[in-house]
Amino acid sequence: MNNFDVVVIGSGPGGYVAAIRAAQLGLKVAIVEKDKTLGGTCLNVGCIPSKALLSLSEYFHFARQKFASNGLMVEELSFDLEKMMEKKERIVQKLVRGVDFLMNKNGIEQFHGVGSLSDPQTVIVKDEKRGELKIKAKNIILATGSRPATLPFLASFDDQIVDSTSALSFKSVPKSLAVIGAGAVGLELGSVWNRMGSKVYVIELFPRICPLMDYDVSKHLESFLKNQGMEFFLETRLLGIKKDSGEVVLELASQSKTLSLNVEKVLVAVGRIPHCQELQLEEIGIRRTKKGYVEVNSRWQTTQAHIYAIGDVIEGPMLAHRAQQEGIAVAQLIADQDPFPVDYSAIPSIIYTFPEAGGVGFTEEELQAWGRQYKVGHSRFASNGRALAGDVAEGFVKILVDVKTDRILGIHAVGPSVSELISLSTVLIMKKIRAGEFMQVPLAHPTLSEVLREATFSAYKRAIHS
Repeated sequence: MNNFDVVVIGSGPGGYVAAIRAAQLGLKVAIVEKDKTLGGTCLNVGCIPSKALLSLSEYFHFARQKFASNGLMVEELSFDLEKMMEKKERIVQKLVRGVDFLMNKNGIEQFHGVGSLSDPQTVIVKDEKRGELKIKAKNIILATGSRPATLPFLASFDDQIVDSTSALSFKSVPKSLAVIGAGAVGLELGSVWNRMGSKVYVIELFPRICPLMDYDVSKHLESFLKNQGMEFFLETRLLGIKKDSGEVVLELASQSKTLSLNVEKVLVAVGRIPHCQELQLEEIGIRRTKKGYVEVNSRWQTTQAHIYAIGDVIEGPMLAHRAQQEGIAVAQLIADQDPFPVDYSAIPSIIYTFPEAGGVGFTEEELQAWGRQYKVGHSRFASNGRALAGDVAEGFVKILVDVKTDRILGIHAVGPSVSELISLSTVLIMKKIRAGEFMQVPLAHPTLSEVLREATFSAYKRAIHS
């Protein structure tokens, strides 16, 4: 029987990072993956392929909408969807091979098959071809991720009613697409197909899109996406779905009225749920919450102290970078080292539309609810030289500063390259940087990042360029 110090079940961003860090610390490590390739949802059918299509469709959109006004003339602009999909797959395969290389480099043994727990220290790997294999582990890390949630009255998906995985691989551009859910997945994939020519309708139960983001960011992003042709049905419930003459008919209820919407395809993007049903956790006494998440303590330990859980299978934001942080932390705990710090108040969140939207730290709504005194600073990309030079001057940065301590409490933005700017801003939140300190940092000129510092000046009514 195979014996290991650590067995990681799941090879997504949390799992493979945990495995690598544990191996770096001198532990004998194995990783179990139910799919043929490593990388989990993120690399195979999530973060990476969606960003590939977002980038490719953004190039097309930019060429169609802005080239002529900037003196760039392109005749008979078109696209080849099959080649775009091939490009997406090449990117995915390159990264998947990269993870496989890292496993081999770090001496991590791979087992492909469905993993489950037969007792607190035995992992069963079931493979269709090789049958059942038992692995003994001193420590186990559960990193099995999540899967798309569905709707109570929607029993299954097909080629017209799809989840996010299928929406990444359409063979042709749908004439019309209804997106159920205005979170990151729905808005990003809706943006892809809207740019390629599909008429996109977004149905959202809440009064605004991306409801967990800062209100100003949410409303401005909605306005930008409307201008690009997307249509929104907010505060709207989906009552039912049926097929009629090759189309999908959605029955909707909005406030006091009902309406029908006929589309070619429907993308169900109502969130994700933890994927841990196959682990047989209850049989060895590991508890789950009412929502189905694995229950853990502050050190990511389950009710079995040597079995840990990270990422989407536990409560918290379902984000790859959060899972990676937890993976490193748990690996170091197992190796009796101080855990890698995970500051959950400094986990950035991004929506990769164009313009991008994102934030880190507290929102203005949260600070108001707590009665915290704060200052607000704004800076528009329309006042930024680099944004104007690139004809990407949509949006703004908003910064929230504590009145008493001068600490930067939150940074929120909608605009170009916001994903990069918010990643930079994470340092300011995590390290509790004061606004006065950040104002002294000489950011390079001309760069988009200057908008961050300008917003900080604005909070103290000292804005230079706006």
